[in-house]
Amino acid sequence: MSSDMRKRLYRFGVQMAIYTVLVTIYLFLVVRYLDDWLVALYHENLFLYAIIALVFIVVQAVFLDTVTRFLMNRLGFYKSD
Repeated sequence: MSSDMRKRLYRFGVQMAIYTVLVTIYLFLVVRYLDDWLVALYHENLFLYAIIALVFIVVQAVFLDTVTRFLMNRLGFYKSD
């Protein structure tokens, strides 16, 4: 395996570790603070629940990508080799 491939796999592993931590924190925050509200919304207005769920998915994706990219830059993984 070439050194370039090893670097890529290492970067990928670090990025997945960062994602794992961030998704776990996000999950616990949503379950802790929004669980009751989301369940009530699901039973009261399914259409609005679906819209809000889609918004959460998009916001989560953008947030995770932004934070991960920031952390990877701070750790020096995106600098030219």
